Amino acid sequence: MRPLTLKQFLSQLVSSPKELAESYRFFVDAGSLLRPEVRERLDEELLGMIVGLHRPLIVPLSVKKQLTEINAAPKSVEMGERASEALKFIQKHLADRRIEVVGNPDDPPPRVNLVDLYKRFRTQYRFVVFSTDFPIASDILYKRKPGTHFAKLVQPSSSGELILIEDMEGLHANQKALHAKRRAERNQNQTAPSQLRFGQHDKPRPIDDTPVGGSQILSEGFSVRDQQNRSLRLGRAVASGGEGEIFDCGHEFVAKIYFPERRTKTRREKLELMCSRRPQALAQVAWPVSLLCSEEGSFVGYLMPKAKGVRMQDAVFAKARLEKHFPKWTRADLVQLALTYAIAVRDVQRPGLLVGDINPMNALIQSPEQIVIVDADSFQVEDFPCPVGMATFRAPEITEPDFSLFLRTERHEAFALASLLFMILMGGKSPYSYQGGGDPAENIRAGNFPYAKDAKAIPAGAFRYIWSYFPPRIKEAFSSTFANPSPAGRPTAQQWVGLLQDYLKFLKSCSSSDDSLALWPGSFRPWAGAGVVQMECGECGTAFQTSAKDAENKRRFTKILCGPCREAVNLARDASRDVRCASCQKHYTLERGRLAGGVFYCPTCTAPQSSLDRGCPTCGNVFRLTPSEVSFFWGRNLSLPKRCPDCRKATRA
Repeated sequence: MRPLTLKQFLSQLVSSPKELAESYRFFVDAGSLLRPEVRERLDEELLGMIVGLHRPLIVPLSVKKQLTEINAAPKSVEMGERASEALKFIQKHLADRRIEVVGNPDDPPPRVNLVDLYKRFRTQYRFVVFSTDFPIASDILYKRKPGTHFAKLVQPSSSGELILIEDMEGLHANQKALHAKRRAERNQNQTAPSQLRFGQHDKPRPIDDTPVGGSQILSEGFSVRDQQNRSLRLGRAVASGGEGEIFDCGHEFVAKIYFPERRTKTRREKLELMCSRRPQALAQVAWPVSLLCSEEGSFVGYLMPKAKGVRMQDAVFAKARLEKHFPKWTRADLVQLALTYAIAVRDVQRPGLLVGDINPMNALIQSPEQIVIVDADSFQVEDFPCPVGMATFRAPEITEPDFSLFLRTERHEAFALASLLFMILMGGKSPYSYQGGGDPAENIRAGNFPYAKDAKAIPAGAFRYIWSYFPPRIKEAFSSTFANPSPAGRPTAQQWVGLLQDYLKFLKSCSSSDDSLALWPGSFRPWAGAGVVQMECGECGTAFQTSAKDAENKRRFTKILCGPCREAVNLARDASRDVRCASCQKHYTLERGRLAGGVFYCPTCTAPQSSLDRGCPTCGNVFRLTPSEVSFFWGRNLSLPKRCPDCRKATRA
């Protein structure tokens, strides 16, 4: 008999919600909460249903205590991350009452506690226990009376679904399948240590800038030799940078030839190590394949596969550039590009490497599924640090200005990766672009992520609309990286792969007319509910949705404007365009004029007093601004006050 999945089991109980509410209790152990796929299933299939029945998922206090201990002293970085995410999951659903923590500080360990709870209350309630712990599962099945259904044991299957285990035979079969899947995953991810795995170090090796190459400057037509002593002729130069030039060497390879002052002992030793351990799985990296020497035998550079495509910086980081290079792309293509880059970074990290200098200048795009990361000689390899980096992608806890004097961690890389993914999805806009704030580097140090802290500071344009269309989990991942000072909250490359795969799966299910696929949406994501108001723009006639509070504010003006039209007015004001005065009908520059009641007045004309009547949002009383008040605020280029004098005095007091 095929076991029921959790979804099937609950669908049978939904027909009798009263029985579910009165008879069943749902428990979960630490092992299940540590598994992201189990938490996701609980979110999707269980918590949304049981909250309305006032029967939350019960987390024993001993389980929460165990997760806290794992988070405080994890056996590995991955285990610490899992425990942290599990605690966030509990805290999140404690707030919405979908989870309840029950127990006493002196309760026994979870393995004993869950079984004791079952033995104590098995005659009163029907138990549904989510457990990945084999001893807990076997104890509950062993103590369940034969022929009864007072305990339903739920475990993840090898496919990730939650299934009901009815007997010991089913438990053993499921456990066997899970172990087989994990062995297969380990075998798939394992690599030959002699070829692929790079050692981990705590401190960088000292930089030795001793020159090891000649002073000869090589150019087109010169000959060089690889490590097999084969002669290669340098073709035309295809690129140039601060370290050297790249020359075409035929159909498959290009040569990076360093300038004489860059041919150092440390650089040669690093490239020797990289060429001797070429990872076969890094298909999306232009990895060095051989050192290159001059005809005299001096080190001059290295040989690497030829990479095709357009630089990410030049292709997707502006609306005009994206339309020029990829005119048919939708948001699904942009998410696929972000996913492809996250997979590339994850694959680099698997053998023990770090990209280090993550930035849009080092990635070439052929299609959403095909990118190549270039400048691999700057990767962090064992105790060879990545010596370069951009301020936009520097984690806030990095205080050393010289990148060559320390080794980066995966936490540092997680910050840089999230920054670039954000920029890919937001048309090149930095996560720390902040209206009224400093430059991105200053905002990084201050943690000024406007999308989570201050929506009014989000840069003008469609960026706030794009953000509104992001799934909640994507928003949480960005917020936990940019608004949270703790490096432990940053999603890893592997976690980003999962998040972006889910986002892409959702977009592929959307119809072609769905605004979720728009690269530059013109309004906020529509939603349904009692507080939603349908409005029509008085300028372009477009229908849009907004909140009841925002609708009330819009109705105070003579013309209701949608988001794009309002932005157009703001841009016109910034550009000092000519407008017509509502009083004298003369043209004047907008930056010198004043706006009152939705109508523009030139500096020589006074706005009618009726347009200066205001409703105080604090007390609700209507008040009128005096001419002296208007002169005071406008004379200092300040906005007119929204609250009445009494409320302003009360606030100051």
